[in-house]
Amino acid sequence: MALRKAYPRLPDISKKAAFRNPDQIRGGTWETLERLLQKAGYYKGGLPKIELAKTITPYMEPANNTSKSFQTFRQALLELMP
Repeated sequence: MALRKAYPRLPDISKKAAFRNPDQIRGGTWETLERLLQKAGYYKGGLPKIELAKTITPYMEPANNTSKSFQTFRQALLELMP
């Protein structure tokens, strides 16, 4: 999981029912991620989204992402490429 690789103190949430489908996370995905990261000792002053994205990206495996909306976006990009 890219989040755990980028932020090792973050607990493993991949097996928790509330996080199995990223598109159905209640309370806002960024807000939920911010709370989890802050609980783990990261970004106490607020979540810098661009920095977070740059930190996570090297660890992502787009084909393995479990978000249906992300996979739809990814597929559309792949279809645009020659």
